This record gives sequence, structure tokens and C-alpha cells, in this order.
Amino acid sequence: MNRYGMIAMTMLLGCFGVAQPATYTLDDLLKAGISNSKQIKVQAEAIKKAAAQVSEAYGSAMPSLNLTANYSYALERYNQIATMNTSGDFGSFGDALKNAHIDSTTEKGAYLLGYGLDGMFSKLTSVFIDNRPNTFSTTLTLNQTLYAQGKVGLGLKAARIFKENAQTQYQATVQNVKAAIIKEFYGALLAQKNVASEKEAIALSLDMHKLAVLKFQIGKGSELDTLTSRYNYEKALIDLQSAESMRTTQYVSLIKESGISADARSFDVNGEFPQPTYSIMVEDALAKTHSANLTIAQMSQTEKLQDISVAVAKSDFYPSVSCGASYGKIVPFQTLSEVDPQRNVYDDAKIFINASWNIFSGFSTTQKVKQAQADRSSYEQTKKRTIDQLDIAVINSCEQLTTARKQMESARALNQLAEKAYSVAKAGYELGQTSLIDMQSRKLDLENARLALNNAQYSYHSAVIDMQVLTGELN
Repeated sequence: MNRYGMIAMTMLLGCFGVAQPATYTLDDLLKAGISNSKQIKVQAEAIKKAAAQVSEAYGSAMPSLNLTANYSYALERYNQIATMNTSGDFGSFGDALKNAHIDSTTEKGAYLLGYGLDGMFSKLTSVFIDNRPNTFSTTLTLNQTLYAQGKVGLGLKAARIFKENAQTQYQATVQNVKAAIIKEFYGALLAQKNVASEKEAIALSLDMHKLAVLKFQIGKGSELDTLTSRYNYEKALIDLQSAESMRTTQYVSLIKESGISADARSFDVNGEFPQPTYSIMVEDALAKTHSANLTIAQMSQTEKLQDISVAVAKSDFYPSVSCGASYGKIVPFQTLSEVDPQRNVYDDAKIFINASWNIFSGFSTTQKVKQAQADRSSYEQTKKRTIDQLDIAVINSCEQLTTARKQMESARALNQLAEKAYSVAKAGYELGQTSLIDMQSRKLDLENARLALNNAQYSYHSAVIDMQVLTGELN
């Protein structure tokens, strides 16, 4: 088929929705997986939130500016001067002087004097007492906290630690995603190699069957050998179908883990297991885990937050001080038509300083401090227990890594021996020195040795990934 024919075929396949073959390397899948991971996106948003909390903590140290407006209607006003004149409970001045006059000749003068005083106080009432029931006021207030019991500084420290913790959690999530994709990729390589091994087994079975038929035709073999070789060939075909099914399943898992859009039927991976060069001593692994393990890093950050919680609880023993200034306008009126900015709008300006100290709160502050200290002590024990569990995991991982390396070396040696044994058995069968059963046994040993080598390589490199997650090297 010429070049134009290939282009036409590709276009037709695309039109009918036939998936085109796609081959991915480990780097391709890691880039796609990190870019597509929902967990990583969630942690990225958590970092943004933590950064906003830091800005909020800075903002709490800044002054606040508030604008308020108020309207009130007085249903009844208290008038102290009015209670001193005729409308009061003590009666008018005229009545008082009448009751106090000495004789009838002074009674008329007492009345005149009393009613004169009543009139004077009535005038004073109208001058000094504002009887307009409606009042509108607006005030602009600037408030600056001078000392907030140390909570502003503690809040800023806590916000910074929250941000560090979010960043560490992001790193841990990236590390876990990478570890999962790498192990799935190694699983795909294992499935791929097992399919290749089964195909080689089919080729060997077919060669054996052809050789058995040839020997039967020239009178040096039996019909039973031909039937046996045919059976082994058919069984190898079934084993290949099983291996291909497992490969498809592994491909689907890898596609889902990396978040790519691909069809498992046309999907393939390109790569090899790395060279088995990784090694680490238990002491070195424990030291790296204590210094670089992301779980321990997160717990150390949370431990700092526990210390801040204790400090916040203790800060309730301290006073708080603030200062500020306000400027406002007050407008009393009977009706809206009376409002005149030039005549009846009054200024209200002041500066102030406030101090508050909770001297006694029923021992509640002391109990809060004790609770915070208990939480901190409990978390310290939890951290120590987690570190102990990680130490056990590191020791077990070192043991698994050593065992997997030895098994891989043994599997490689057995594979070489099995290949040599099969070659000898095949040559002997061709010369009539060995039976078909002997050659079939050597073939089965070779198949098992190849599958064992594939599994040993996968186990070793999976153990390497587990160790690197514990020591923080994968990050």
C-alpha cells in the first residue's frame, strides 16, 4: 500500500470510530497523571485557601473603618426641667407659694410670683429641651487594635503553618500519585512480558508438535506423541488468551490511574524495568525516613499548631487595648421638611481608647488551658506511635527489598539453566535419545522460569517504590 493509501485508510478508521494505536512511556503517563489527578487539584485549592488565610491574618492587624447609620423615633422624652413647673408632680410654683403664704395680704403677691416662675421655666424648657421625636445619625469610625492579647501574632503563625502543611500535603499527594502510576506501569510491563512469554511458549509448542509429526511420519515417533504435542499447543493458546486478558485489565487500571483518554484495546506501553541498582541499609533508610518522610513532616507541623493552641488559651489571661476616632452627623426633626443642613444638622466627633481585662471568668480560662495542654500531650504520643509504625514499615520494606533482589537473581539464573536444559532436551529428542515427555517437562520449566523472572522483576521494583515513598526519595 502506498503512502496515499495509508492516509486514506487512517481517515476511514477515524470516521468509523476505530481507535488508533497509542503507545505511552512512563514519563508520558506521569505527566498526564499529575496533570489530571483530582486529588492533586483538591490539594492545589487547599494551598490557595491557606494562602488566603495568611492574608486574612495580616488583615486582622490592620485598622478597621466602619460606617453606620441609625434612625430612631422617641415615643416619650424625659424632661427634668418640666417636672419642676406646673406639669410636675409637685404642683406649680403658684400652688407652692399659696400653701406657704403667711397671711391673706400676701396671697395675691404669692400667686403672681409663682405664676411668673412657671412661665420662666416653661420658656427654659422650650429652649433647652429638643422635643423633635425623629433622629437620624450617621457615623464613620476608625478602630485600631493596639494589643489583642497576642492573638493577632498567634493567628499569623498558625496561618503560616497551615500553608506549610497544605504544601506538604500537596507534595505527599503528588508522591502517592506518582507511586501509584509507576507501580501500575510496572504491572503493565509485567503483563506485557507475560504475554510475550506465552507467545514464545506457543512457538515452542508449535515446534514440538511439528517435530513430533515429522518423527511420526518417518516412523520414529508415536501417534501419542503427536496428540500430546497438539494438546500442549492448544493449551498454550488458552494460556495466551488468559495473559492477554490480564494485560487488558492492567491497561485499564493504568489508564484510569493516569487519567488519560485511551482505549485499552489500542493502548500499549513502551519501556523496561530499570536496572536493579537501588540498595539501602536499614540505618540509612531509618535516618532518611525521620528527616524526609512527608507524614512525619505533616505531624511536626500539626504539633506546632498544638503549641499555638495552648498559647491562644493562655492569652485569655491578658488584657486587650484598642483606640480609634469617629466622626458623625446627627439630624433631629419633626418632619422631613424641617431638615436643613445649614441649621439643624449637628457634628458628633470624638477620639477614644478602650481597654478590657477579664479579671475572673469562673476558672473557665484555666480549664481551657488544661484542655489545650492535654490535646498537645495526646498528639505527641500519637506522633511517637506513628514514627514507631513507620520504623517497622521501613525495616519490613528493607527485608522485602533484599528478598526481592535475591529472588530476582535466582530467577535470572534459573531462566538461564532452563533455556540450556530445553535446548539439550530438544536436541536429544531429535536424535531419539530423550522422550517427548522429557522435552515437554523442560519446556514447562522454561515457561515457568520466564514467568518467575518477570514476577521477580516486578516485585523488586515495586519494593523499591515502597521504600522510596517511606524515605521521601520519590518526591
